[in-house]
Amino acid sequence: LHATSADHCLFTANQHHRLSPMQGNDERDTAEKECLPPVANAEDRAERTAAAAAEEGKPAVAVTEEEEKIEQPDIADDIEKGNVTTTATGLTKTKSPNTFGVSGTSFTHRSQPADGGATNNQAQTLPPTQNDDNRPTSHPGVLFVPGPDFRGGIHTGYHSPHESGDDDDINDADVENQNLIEAYAVDDNEQAEIIDELQEQLGSAKLELEAARSQLAAPAIEGIPIDDKIGPSNNKSNRNLFIIGFILFLGTIAIAVGLAISFSKTSDNDETPDAVAPVLPPVLEALQERRILRCGIQKYDGKGFIEYNKDTNKREGFEVDLCKAVAAAALGSNYSYDLVPSTGANRFVKHANGEFDVLIASTTHTFDRDVHESSSGMGFSFSTPYLYGGMTFNGVPEFVKCADDLSAVGDCAGILICSILGTTWYETTKELFPASNIVITKDQGESIQNLIDGKCNVIQGEQYEAPEVVVRGFGYEGPYGQGKTSFTKDPLAMVTRDGDPEFAALVEWVLQTLMLAEKENITMMTADTFAESTEFFGKDMFQNALAAVGNYGEMYTRHL
Repeated sequence: LHATSADHCLFTANQHHRLSPMQGNDERDTAEKECLPPVANAEDRAERTAAAAAEEGKPAVAVTEEEEKIEQPDIADDIEKGNVTTTATGLTKTKSPNTFGVSGTSFTHRSQPADGGATNNQAQTLPPTQNDDNRPTSHPGVLFVPGPDFRGGIHTGYHSPHESGDDDDINDADVENQNLIEAYAVDDNEQAEIIDELQEQLGSAKLELEAARSQLAAPAIEGIPIDDKIGPSNNKSNRNLFIIGFILFLGTIAIAVGLAISFSKTSDNDETPDAVAPVLPPVLEALQERRILRCGIQKYDGKGFIEYNKDTNKREGFEVDLCKAVAAAALGSNYSYDLVPSTGANRFVKHANGEFDVLIASTTHTFDRDVHESSSGMGFSFSTPYLYGGMTFNGVPEFVKCADDLSAVGDCAGILICSILGTTWYETTKELFPASNIVITKDQGESIQNLIDGKCNVIQGEQYEAPEVVVRGFGYEGPYGQGKTSFTKDPLAMVTRDGDPEFAALVEWVLQTLMLAEKENITMMTADTFAESTEFFGKDMFQNALAAVGNYGEMYTRHL
């Protein structure tokens, strides 16, 4: 009776646990303990043993207290320790590989057998024994768990009146037990209803799970509605708009490129520099065919450096003599030369384009011009300086004094300084005075003309380039004075193109010859006494240079 009630209780508890997965294992263990049958006391077992012995005609055997402990194992302790568990059908089994099936034909439990073969901590499996009526009987200390019989009933280990045709063996206790068993028995229809109910509950749980998953899913993105009116006509319109936009884009690029090119060019009246210098042959090689040396000079006349001689109808000056000396050394005593005018703004561009072979125009040697001159975009080679000049301010005396004092305020607020673009004079002046006091010109001739016209009252010049006699020669009649301060010390040198080292060496050695001849007191008249040169340039190249212009001292005295 107790086994049957416990099985049904455990079955119900397990079904509740399966339908409530959040229920903890501790709660399940508590439910199992509450379903355990009460252990019969010693008096009940003694009466039951005596009754069984009397029925079989055997004497009753008294059970000692020690045997009592052996026969009554603590099942609740085994369940708490995990040795006995429950299945979904409510049947009790141990965690042993030899557990019973649905039929309930075996059961394992830790017990101490009467023969002392196994210890309390050792699990053993005992098959149920059968009596003469083919009914299972109990072993001491072993609990048989009922299983379903062929009628759907449950075996309890006791005698069932339905299993034996001998009605004489049926007693009142057996009938009472069988009635209780049948009261708890479940037929096929009820079992089907329970299964249907469980499946329905499982289906509801699945629906709840799907609903929870849908809430965690990413929100749907609404699409952009497409206009049904879009068709071939609209596609053609879009294509036309694309073509128009592309043409406008190309036009914008063309305008931008044109503006960039226009702004990059230097506006020097009709003299526009070329973007890329042509590839030129070496000068000495070209001179063998041309037989004329071309020298770049200042466009305007400068007293002592270059000026027009009305008597000879030729230009003369210190820098013209330097051109003659180089021509005589390169071409011999029967030399020819040509003077090509240039300004401070375009001289390097013309030189890079090959319009002349050597530039001799009071050009200052600077690091930038040696490496990368800005207007031409290339570097040049410079000789040893043939003269050191210094920029001075010249013009109307009162404003010349303002310039020397570097003042442009008060009485000097009206100072206007003409400065030549592309020269070191301009670079120095723009650092000394505000831009509003500077008038940019392209050469010295324009500066002097502005002085005459009153557009400026101060001009710039080297110490030897702007004497009063030169300015008066242009027609200036107003007061004139020269500044007492030199604001620069400019190394003036002859300039050749980079990439032509042979011609650059010839120009350098011509200048060194003129200086050395002055030191050795070799003059124009005794030029043939000067040492011969190497075969490469010709043995008499230095003698020809001295015979054409004399030594450096003779040139300086004659012009400066």
